[in-house]
Amino acid sequence: MSDNNLNSNIYTVTVEPGQTTEDIALQEYGHVDATYSVCKDNGLDIGTEINPGTDLLINRENVINEDVVNFYKKEKIKPATQLNLD
Repeated sequence: MSDNNLNSNIYTVTVEPGQTTEDIALQEYGHVDATYSVCKDNGLDIGTEINPGTDLLINRENVINEDVVNFYKKEKIKPATQLNLD
């Protein structure tokens, strides 16, 4: 097996304004329960604020609900629930 095949399920996603690790988990894994995976795979603590433009590693092997992931991609939905209290 080549190195390319070993990493074929790993890619990056760029954080959009207002997105949290929970939003990324929902968008890329189909459930907020994957927040731990997002944080662990990217060396973040749960609840860490992430800046727009940050690239996060995503491992497709950890998808919880493929239907949700496909719906968000089809509809071009990128959840962004971070409150701006400035």
